[in-house]
Amino acid sequence: MKKRILCFGDSNTYGYIARGNGRRYGENIRWPSRLAKMLGGDYTVIEEGLPGRTTDTALSQEPWKNGLSVLKSVLSSHRPVDMMILMLGTNDLKASFHREAEPVDTGIRTIIDDTKSFMLEKQNYSPVILLIAPAPLSDAAMSADVMDFDEHSVAVSRQLGSSFRRTAEEKNILFLDAADYVKVSETDGIHLDADNHVLLANAIYTVLCDWFSGHSETDPNHARFIEE
Repeated sequence: MKKRILCFGDSNTYGYIARGNGRRYGENIRWPSRLAKMLGGDYTVIEEGLPGRTTDTALSQEPWKNGLSVLKSVLSSHRPVDMMILMLGTNDLKASFHREAEPVDTGIRTIIDDTKSFMLEKQNYSPVILLIAPAPLSDAAMSADVMDFDEHSVAVSRQLGSSFRRTAEEKNILFLDAADYVKVSETDGIHLDADNHVLLANAIYTVLCDWFSGHSETDPNHARFIEE
């Protein structure tokens, strides 16, 4: 049976084009689609990116953008889920929320814990989780139309990498800091351009190949995940 990888994220998982009037990149560009092609026919990569999605908060008029509130329905609808690639946090930093890194990290921790416990109940095992710290905002985000980011947002975005890394270590999950590989487009200071979608797909593929090769044999999920 094909192994199923759920990509749970926001507009940079959806493939939103900076200042593209809501359009998204095609399957040859956006990173989940490219990852699927790189992994090959033994894997099904599920794209669950939603522009504006947060970890665990939302504006009252947009409750569907609260990632935690829809997590269990998403997980259940896509069962079985063998791996989840989680990349959220950018939208938590909108000026409307004025969040620090700590509550964003708390939201990520809750998503990780709920994913493990819920899927253990529903499918008798928890998925492998790869946590990705999103690429920091650039100063251009402060002038992007209707995106609601300010100087505080940009500053805190630069703290998420170290914060999420500590969480990944404590939770014993895989981690990738997108800032090591990609940068947001200066078109709006928020979204990845086509070239950076390619770079992110390559980085994720390398992390997964390294894990598949047996470097994580101490992980109880490893043998199950790679078995034929």
